[in-house]
Amino acid sequence: PTPRASLKADQSHSAVANMISMVNAALAFAGQHAVLNGVARATAPVMQQKSQSVPFLDRPAALDGTMVGDVGFDPLGISSGIPMAWLRESELKHGRVCMLATVGYIAVDMGIRAPYAETLSVTSLTAHDATVATGQMWLLLIACGVLEVAGRPNLSALLSAACTSCLLLPLT
Repeated sequence: PTPRASLKADQSHSAVANMISMVNAALAFAGQHAVLNGVARATAPVMQQKSQSVPFLDRPAALDGTMVGDVGFDPLGISSGIPMAWLRESELKHGRVCMLATVGYIAVDMGIRAPYAETLSVTSLTAHDATVATGQMWLLLIACGVLEVAGRPNLSALLSAACTSCLLLPLT
């Protein structure tokens, strides 16, 4: 063989060796191989989806975007231990209680008094402490307790499907 032919052969062997080394280097970063119908296929690495509200945290499994306003905000992981239906109902109840408290705060300054508290001359700021001191806040506590107990069967019926695996809140 001529020197030119041997040079060409060396270059082609070198090119093949370079291509093989590149393939090996690329395979080192490939994911695990899945076998499907007897044929091995490379799979992409599976990564946890990130939360929209806190991008450096993983999106909780229960927050899948099916509820209104769900952007994956649960930094304490509460949704992993308590069903979302229960959390939704308690959020609604707390919102309603806050609205009633705001109306009550304003009503005191307008001169409206609760039963058995007509003789108190208080402002919005001092009304709570005055009714606790005279014992009249017990009426409100008892009324709230009765409403909670009366609403429990309805809440249990609503959440029975959602709480089958509920560990923290037994609904019996």
